Amino acid sequence: MTAALRRELSAIDCPPEDCRGAGGYANFLAAIRDPGHEEHDEYLDWIGGEFDPEEFELDEVDAKLKHIDEIFGEANERSV
Repeated sequence: MTAALRRELSAIDCPPEDCRGAGGYANFLAAIRDPGHEEHDEYLDWIGGEFDPEEFELDEVDAKLKHIDEIFGEANERSV
């Protein structure tokens, strides 16, 4: 997979763990973007102070994909 394709497929950062699915993620984004939202402060505390859904670290994703590839590559080699 090329770097350009990875960027295109990953336009936004993935949701944080335990945000209760797509609806929960939408509520989370609405809350952190709106200082007047009743859950704004709670969500910012939970996430560690800031979250940018537009941030995408290609090097971080590449490292994770490499790790996954190594795990499955080793598993495939053992099964042959």
